[in-house]
Amino acid sequence: MFPVQSAFSFNRIYVNVNNPTPGTGTSWATAYNDLSAAIAAGNQADTFWVAQGTYLPTATTDRTIAFSPKPSQVIYGGFIGTEVLLSQRNWKTNVTILSGDIGTSGIASDNSYNVVRIINATVDGVTIRDGQGDYGFPALTANQYNTGAGVSLYADASASAVAAIVANCTFTNNYAIYGAGLGVLGITSGSAQPYLATKVSKCIFIGNTANTAGGAISVTYEGACWGNDYTDNSIFIGNTVTSGQGSVIANILDGTTTAHRPWMDNVVFWANGENLAYNSLANGATGGPYIEFAIVWRNGAKYGASNFSDANITWHDSDIYVDDAGLPANNINSDPQFVDASNYDFHVAPCSPVIDATILTAVGSSTTDYGGNPRVVNTVDMGIYESTKTISTAPTASLQYFCQNMDATPLVATGDNLLWYTAATGGTGSSTAPTPVTTASGYLYYYVTQTTAGACESDRTMVTAYVRAQPAAPVVTDVAYCRYATASALTATGTDLKWYTAETGGTALSTAPVPATTVIGVSYYYVSQTVGCESDRAPLQVLVNGIPAGPAVSDVTYCIGSTAAPLTATGSNLLWYTTSTGGTGSATAPTPSTAVNGTTTYYVTQNPGCESSRSALTVTIGSQATPPIVNDFTYCQNVAAPALTASGTNLLWYTSATGGTGTSVAPAVNTGTLGTTYYWVTQQDAGGCESERSELSVTILAQAQPPVVSNLDYCLNQSVPQLTATGTNLKWYTVATGGTGSSTAPIPVTLSVGSTTYYVSQTTGCESDRAALTVTVTTSTSPVVTPLTLCQYSSATSLTAEGTNLLWYTAATGGTGSSTAPIPSTLVTGSTTYYVSQTDGCESARAPMTVTVKQSPIADFTTSGGCAGTPMTVTLVPAESKTAFYTWNFYNAVSVSGDDPGPYQVLWHDPGAYTVLLMAYDGQCETKVEKVVSVGVAPEIQVTPSAGMYCINDTVTLRASGASTYEWSPATNLSAVTGAGILATFRGDATYTVTGTDAGGCVGTAEVHLNLSPDCKIYYMLPTAFSPNGDGKNDVFRAKTSDLPVVFVMRVYNRVGQLVFESHDVNTGWAGMQKGQQAALGAYVYMISAVTSEGKHIEQSGSVVLTR
Repeated sequence: MFPVQSAFSFNRIYVNVNNPTPGTGTSWATAYNDLSAAIAAGNQADTFWVAQGTYLPTATTDRTIAFSPKPSQVIYGGFIGTEVLLSQRNWKTNVTILSGDIGTSGIASDNSYNVVRIINATVDGVTIRDGQGDYGFPALTANQYNTGAGVSLYADASASAVAAIVANCTFTNNYAIYGAGLGVLGITSGSAQPYLATKVSKCIFIGNTANTAGGAISVTYEGACWGNDYTDNSIFIGNTVTSGQGSVIANILDGTTTAHRPWMDNVVFWANGENLAYNSLANGATGGPYIEFAIVWRNGAKYGASNFSDANITWHDSDIYVDDAGLPANNINSDPQFVDASNYDFHVAPCSPVIDATILTAVGSSTTDYGGNPRVVNTVDMGIYESTKTISTAPTASLQYFCQNMDATPLVATGDNLLWYTAATGGTGSSTAPTPVTTASGYLYYYVTQTTAGACESDRTMVTAYVRAQPAAPVVTDVAYCRYATASALTATGTDLKWYTAETGGTALSTAPVPATTVIGVSYYYVSQTVGCESDRAPLQVLVNGIPAGPAVSDVTYCIGSTAAPLTATGSNLLWYTTSTGGTGSATAPTPSTAVNGTTTYYVTQNPGCESSRSALTVTIGSQATPPIVNDFTYCQNVAAPALTASGTNLLWYTSATGGTGTSVAPAVNTGTLGTTYYWVTQQDAGGCESERSELSVTILAQAQPPVVSNLDYCLNQSVPQLTATGTNLKWYTVATGGTGSSTAPIPVTLSVGSTTYYVSQTTGCESDRAALTVTVTTSTSPVVTPLTLCQYSSATSLTAEGTNLLWYTAATGGTGSSTAPIPSTLVTGSTTYYVSQTDGCESARAPMTVTVKQSPIADFTTSGGCAGTPMTVTLVPAESKTAFYTWNFYNAVSVSGDDPGPYQVLWHDPGAYTVLLMAYDGQCETKVEKVVSVGVAPEIQVTPSAGMYCINDTVTLRASGASTYEWSPATNLSAVTGAGILATFRGDATYTVTGTDAGGCVGTAEVHLNLSPDCKIYYMLPTAFSPNGDGKNDVFRAKTSDLPVVFVMRVYNRVGQLVFESHDVNTGWAGMQKGQQAALGAYVYMISAVTSEGKHIEQSGSVVLTR
């Protein structure tokens, strides 16, 4: 909001420094030649036309004097001194200079602290230079004379709203601690909330220097200041900070309650120093500069990423000269293509990336660019100028086909100056058309643009390349021929076949080839098929076989009279003959006759496609061998015996004198059965002929009876003698079979419970079977015990266990057992283990029995508050206790609220002492806690004064008594909210409540009523906020006064200085509407001009916040 307009005076005053006969300024002929004098003589809202030339704020050397226009005054520069229309001026040609060089010319140290100092005014079309805002240096605390060397906007607690509009101005060669070009400074304390606003449009800031912050612009708020700062269509060139940050803009907030964001739209930053923007937040302040649609550029090195790393400074939709790693989101880093930035021409080339680079559904407060051209909705350019970009039409391209794994040609498209890309967006185009890679089938996508004469690069056209899949090779079958056989043309299964003599390369044969068979060996032909694309070549093998050698044979020998088998040979497709030549071969092998001694020859060929020569096979019939020599054998019953033996070669054993089948394995002798058994054996000679059978006998003698034994029983660890048995020549064993017997009887081991079996035999001719003797070692089982849990301090009884003849111990081993069961102690928590055995023949092992003494639940509670008629809070301690059950008894309580385990709100009506009982039970043990609590009386609060009549801004001392501490509400217009005595500043009718709390925590209240006295001077009371939401509360923003004014005018302005409401009736207020629609939420400025019933003129202004 920019409340710099007024309804009081609109006089035009002329100023021309070159007028030798100055007058009252009513025309160019009578123009003032001193601008400061003209401003002083003028009224609020006067307009000043200032001719070209240089103007100083004072003819003295007083550095505190600045050009100080009155509220709503407007200063226009750029006139020759003859114009009659404002539109005739040209501030670029007719330069009007406001200079702070009041001392020695060219010496900055005696220049004005501020060239222009604005409260509510407009400056348009002037050059502001040579300000030297170094008051108090080297001290750096912000003040009115070290902030804003060019233009200063200042407000403290005494101001409600100040604003400045600066347009078409040049700021140069200004120096300040803060804001060398333009400095905004708000300093306030307490409840005062001054509003400060600036609007800077179409200005140039060049060569300004700050010491600490804001080479061009700074905004500093201390306390509850708030406002709006808006800059658009402006240029910032070569501004610097010598010892701080923010070569262009600085935003310094300390304790502000409203977030502040200086706004910059469509600006150009050129060749400014590092640390372009600075934001400082202290004591809860929030906000930061918001810079959008800007171009930030310079020659040479890019700006460092630290310029853009502050999260509270927003860079948006801007073109920034910084490494991509440091580029903020939603911005670009592309050469803006300035026409001549070195000479400060910031127009851009026709195809600059900043043209139409932003999307706005509406245009901001400035609807034109730096040159006066309209901004275009939805395609606003970055920077200060709005340009038109002509885009070439996109090129055309058709689908292009390629074969898989075949060499491809470059892609083609129809257009001029083509650039090819591999992605739909981003990347760098190439003028060389790409060649698709065909190693895989499928679609490939490329992109191409064209640039026609006089136009910019087009949108990208997608070019699709389709790599057709390679068909499978044709199906072939290998062929084989005999040497010199007649061959046929080769065949394969496929479409559009092509035959080759090489696996790769070469030219296809005109017809299918016919293989030659004159040479033995393997040759290969290759064939492909074509289905759109040619397939890989399938190899086809042609085998030419030679005449094979005869099959391998072995001569055969049979014994006379033996059974012969059909003859065999090694080969394929055998044919058998009875002569070496001639005859017809038979596939059935012959079986030779063994009836007569002698030799016979047979012949055989093989035919693996071609028949071989014949191989000869001789069959020989031999005579019978002599029988082998044998001996008879005798063994004891059940004794292991070796296999039978005989003297001879190639023995065959039989179980009968004739018949049966002989085995080369000598039979094993079974000694389990008494008596004699007969076996027969033959031998074979070298020719394989078998002899007659020789007979031998095997005799088995009877076995002795096992000795007599008795099983034995012993106790664990008992001493025992050697084992005994009844028999002759005893042998003792540890296993039932096998092993070696001992004539020494063993002594059993009784170290562990269990059974062990020993074995014993006797020998009377033959050894007997072994008799088994079992030795059993036993012990009693341990008694049955149950772990026991006791509560601490409870009475315990003697321990018990299930068993016979119990003995109790205090240790797992050792010690002497007691037949008297112990009684455990419950004085100490923890676990104790006792041990018990029983005796049933033998004493058992000891059984451990654990006795656990459990701690009773911990329970306690605390109380807070508790006055008669006010609930007391009763809280379990500890609050996180896991005890399962609680039982409370609040004796004589009127009411109890709360859930187990608490806290509870307990109410007693009368003061006194009351008993509270808590029982805690954890499922096994119980704890009881009982306390007496005290209930007090609420204090009676006295306050002085309790009521009174006052005038606006009167200070009233309020004092309370009757309690220990006090709290006041509401806090509005109070010096403090706690304490017995406070100060209230009277701003209108108000009621305050004081709440007192005594030492016992009891609470009482009292009220104070303050009202407006009818004897006070006239003052209009208005709210600081209103909410027109139709609820009947604070719906209308209107002035309240005890006077009926003769003349009354109230105007309300929005943030950009537009009039949104006007009333000439003190009883008519603003309902939050603008042009028939609901006005936007936010802050507005009001201005009141009135004449009271007594004829007194009143001017009053301030701000109000509209909410809903």
